[in-house]
Amino acid sequence: MELYTDIDIQIFVENKIHEIVSSKITPCGNNVLNFRCPICGDSKTDKKKSRGNYYKSSNSYYCYNEGCNAKGFNIIMEFTGDDYYDIKKEFLESIDITVTSKPRERKKIELAPKKDFTGFEIPDEWKELNSEQHRQLEKRLVYDAPFAPKNWKLFYNVEKKRIVIPWYVDGKISYYQERATLKSQTIKYIFPKDSTKTIFNFDMINEDIPYIFLLEGAFDAVFVENGICIGGTTLTPLQLELIQNRYPFHEIIIMLDNQNVDSAAYKHILKKCETSKYRYFLWEKSFKEKDVNQYIINNKGKNPFNAKYIEKNSYFKGKLRLKLTFSL
Repeated sequence: MELYTDIDIQIFVENKIHEIVSSKITPCGNNVLNFRCPICGDSKTDKKKSRGNYYKSSNSYYCYNEGCNAKGFNIIMEFTGDDYYDIKKEFLESIDITVTSKPRERKKIELAPKKDFTGFEIPDEWKELNSEQHRQLEKRLVYDAPFAPKNWKLFYNVEKKRIVIPWYVDGKISYYQERATLKSQTIKYIFPKDSTKTIFNFDMINEDIPYIFLLEGAFDAVFVENGICIGGTTLTPLQLELIQNRYPFHEIIIMLDNQNVDSAAYKHILKKCETSKYRYFLWEKSFKEKDVNQYIINNKGKNPFNAKYIEKNSYFKGKLRLKLTFSL
């Protein structure tokens, strides 16, 4: 039985917003609450010029004065400065109290159980990497990646002549992808057709960081804390279930390749920006590299992609379209 739903979280956040700015709220239809932004203060003299908007349908907040935005519990964290997990604990306790009015012994609230994966058996064609493959990985600084899976081991498929990148869930290989090693291989990555995609780097998510960053490549994700790769740009139902079951309070932020360099990334964001419930990270114009891994290589290991920086440069809907237009 599900302990809580997105509606439970939305009601909790909305109630907390009412507590914080109750005298300043102006309902704008059934979906939007308008009020003076507690973060920047916006207009102090004219209530009609309040620039803070809370959108119930997406449980998100946006200030049209300074561009600050947040989602879910992060809204309360930004408004009050309270610790993320203190807010989460308060929410869980509120759900526990409202489950029933009958006196009973208090039960511990637990998140949904972890999904068990049997993993793959390593096939015969997967061999140890040779010196040439090691050199290729060294050039990409993969061995220096700070957020690579623990006990991560890559292989070489001698039949396909590709490097095998295993994906782990609960410490077991649950899926994999294979990377080209030869210039004649026009398709860089291939995936097994007879298996269901899980999530790369899923075991490396840090619960103390309230964001999960969805990147396009495995060799990008290992340089970003809480960076994952899903083998595409859209979460499958299983991948979304995995995240929601284990990390239901984390906000997913999509971090595609550099939209100023990669036309496919630009077109994808432009197409999704009005309907997506997720924030998208936008690369600044000063970055000329196509992706995170290329930036790390070109800048000799320098890594600006921490959670605070990514979150600051991630946007919802209208602001996303505006920023995307000016990035041309």
